[in-house]
Amino acid sequence: MPKICVINIQGEEISGLFTYYAKEVGARVLRPETELNTKSPNPGVKRAFALSSSYVTLLNKREMIEQIIEAEREGYDAVVVHCFLDPGLREAREIVNIPVIGPGESSLLLSCMLGHRFAIIGINDPKVVPDTYNMLRLYGLESRGITNPVRVMSMPFREFVLNVKKAQDEIISDVMEITRGCVTEGAETIILGCTGLGPIFTIAGVTSLPDLEVPIVDCLAVAIKTAESLVDFKERLGLPLTSRACMYQPPREKDLMMARECFGLKPFQSRVITKE
Repeated sequence: MPKICVINIQGEEISGLFTYYAKEVGARVLRPETELNTKSPNPGVKRAFALSSSYVTLLNKREMIEQIIEAEREGYDAVVVHCFLDPGLREAREIVNIPVIGPGESSLLLSCMLGHRFAIIGINDPKVVPDTYNMLRLYGLESRGITNPVRVMSMPFREFVLNVKKAQDEIISDVMEITRGCVTEGAETIILGCTGLGPIFTIAGVTSLPDLEVPIVDCLAVAIKTAESLVDFKERLGLPLTSRACMYQPPREKDLMMARECFGLKPFQSRVITKE
């Protein structure tokens, strides 16, 4: 029975809604026998707004990676990062031997199979647009987006966080209007670029522009299902979980142990590091 762990981006005390979204979306896309649980960074940020800071995000990312390491130790078969911008994804892949899936990467790649050009609609925060463009460059997918492919919802991020439960109809209506504008400009798929936004549409059963059959992609749903699929590929075909050439080549054991000691982290024996 596959076990998947979703890693929240906020401390446990304020992660209730994100945990709910992960479990609700998981129930819709996973096989009944697949187990899904969540973990939160500890310590983690106590206010979602704090993650608008690049510096705070860096500190938080380290704690997220520690939870990914812990998930592997506890026997999970794959982990999903609960954020469209995929924080800690590459670093974690280097040192754990289970799939680490990012909603950004997985939903972007899926969208390229659903249509030739995509657009992304994210939360209304000043750093979201530049950070998303940086991610597109990193993944080499800039050319697959429409002109100015990154758009944001009308409601400011702070208001969204505080009112998401009671403003869902307003949020869906706003995003659908933006979606139609993107389609007019050539978008063939729409990616909901936030794991706090995508599940609103999945839970409401909104997955497309019905009159045009344009897919509206919940990035969290894609990431969770991708994690399950990669576990299946490993178990049924023997496909390696992560390439160990170049980008994800692990560090030497003594280098990893020394670094963790320097930063006050507890010893960690990775299954993928070398002893040389």
